[in-house]
Amino acid sequence: MDIDSSLVFARDRVVAQSGTGTRASTDSAFISGAYARYRSQEADFFAGKCAPVGDMQHHYHFVAETLPRLLRIQQEEPDAVFVSSQEPYPFAAELLRALGITIRRVPPGTVLAPEEVMIVDQPIKFWPRASDLTLLRRIPETLHINQTVTAHAAIYISRSEAERSPAGEREFQQQLAKVGIPSVLLETGSPEDQIRTVLAARALIGVHGAGLASLAFMPLGATVIELSSGDRYEACYQRMAIMLGLDYGFVQLPSSADHPHGVIPQELLGELLQMVQPDSTKTT
Repeated sequence: MDIDSSLVFARDRVVAQSGTGTRASTDSAFISGAYARYRSQEADFFAGKCAPVGDMQHHYHFVAETLPRLLRIQQEEPDAVFVSSQEPYPFAAELLRALGITIRRVPPGTVLAPEEVMIVDQPIKFWPRASDLTLLRRIPETLHINQTVTAHAAIYISRSEAERSPAGEREFQQQLAKVGIPSVLLETGSPEDQIRTVLAARALIGVHGAGLASLAFMPLGATVIELSSGDRYEACYQRMAIMLGLDYGFVQLPSSADHPHGVIPQELLGELLQMVQPDSTKTT
């Protein structure tokens, strides 16, 4: 097992991958140099059950792909040791600590030879699967997170400080505030605070980006509205919303060469209010 790429080898063939699954395992073996390391290095023998960890650097991939794998292995094989060559980004590190999941760091490029390898099989087409998302839905209960914040009919996930922020987003947030829809920067809070904020909303509005991964913790029947110009768009949040039993809506933003991530038109507010129901301007 090449821990730097999360590839599992058997007799010179790649048999499994615990990464994000965005390319074939055999391609990853050559692109990452894992095959060369596998052939040239002596393996570090590992006593016990070993589980390679996938992406712990990118929020969507961690929440929708890596975390469900870890939860499933933890559930089935509590004695398994999770190993990775990556340092998890702050949200992942805090959430894993709260869930009692410890990651054993291994130097990049290491080839491990464990007694047993615990992996989660790849789905036929895309992550995540409905059964994986069910594991995510249990996290608030596991961490005893309750709705202790003021519930809102809708919240807006701001990207005003990040890449892919559409033109006019700051002004749009001011419009939303006037009708009682607050804008939140989820990354400024702890994992528990982020989950608690989402649990308290009946509708989540946001531009296509990592912040929408928090829809995984929304209550059944809530609404998700995704805004995008179509630039760098992938239907991952739509799939998540459908599998979680959420109402999903999509709003295409006009764009130009100067504003590939879109421009928020003035009339968008009225359209959104219709999508989140007429009482969305009220807080409860």
